[in-house]
Amino acid sequence: MSEGIIYYNKGQKMLVRLIVSLHSLRKVYDKKIALLIEGPGSDECKEIAKMYNADVVEVDFGASYKNKTYLNSCLSHTVTPYDTSIWIDSDTIILKDPSKLFKYANDNEFAIAQFAGWTTNGSKINKRIKAWKPYLPNFIEDAIGFGPAINCGVYAFNKNSKLVKDWYDHAIKGKTSFIPDEVCCQVILPQYPHIIVDAKYNTSCKYGKVDKNTVIIHYHGRKHCRIKDGEYLNNSKLWFNEYSEVKNLDIVKAFVKNDRQLRINLKYLEKL
Repeated sequence: MSEGIIYYNKGQKMLVRLIVSLHSLRKVYDKKIALLIEGPGSDECKEIAKMYNADVVEVDFGASYKNKTYLNSCLSHTVTPYDTSIWIDSDTIILKDPSKLFKYANDNEFAIAQFAGWTTNGSKINKRIKAWKPYLPNFIEDAIGFGPAINCGVYAFNKNSKLVKDWYDHAIKGKTSFIPDEVCCQVILPQYPHIIVDAKYNTSCKYGKVDKNTVIIHYHGRKHCRIKDGEYLNNSKLWFNEYSEVKNLDIVKAFVKNDRQLRINLKYLEKL
């Protein structure tokens, strides 16, 4: 049975963050990685793949529209080269080998971490779930009572997972809604085999606790490089430490301009 970590990239905006994440991953993990690549940025991703000894899978998920990139993650099981995969978003850094997620996925079909101790009956997640009542009315009650809130920046799945096979068909019903892949996953999760794993596998840079047990830090919402009044916010110092090790690569220098948040904060650092 093959196992590997997958990333998805479309466009050039996330290329620097992708390099930083891969750079951190290769410090702790020496096995299979695949880049699922589509559209602009594909040539650069092929170069990045060579740098980090990763496989390349060229994909075509169809015409773009609002939220299409989110929805494409629901199709990762159709293109991954591995029997069991760990999906990792590019806006992450990896501090420890995440390979235990393979076992969780093999034993339970689908594995995902609780997000920062949040719950489904909290006001924010509760509101997101209820917004899906027009699309999946029979799922809402169980989803609200489920308990752990999740984030889809990191998850692991076996190709036989019933959830990933059905995910896209459910998510497309709410394709114009807020983060449709993630909220849909939250809504349908109680209906499918799965395991909720420790938040250390997908630690929120802002709301989570980063400590010696942390495996992956997730810089969701462009929080990877926030600085204010000379202070690194949201554990961004750790991201900058990784960035400092790749910043002189030609490909990084070429695409810093495409990461608006990083470009702004690098200019700020120059003034300090």
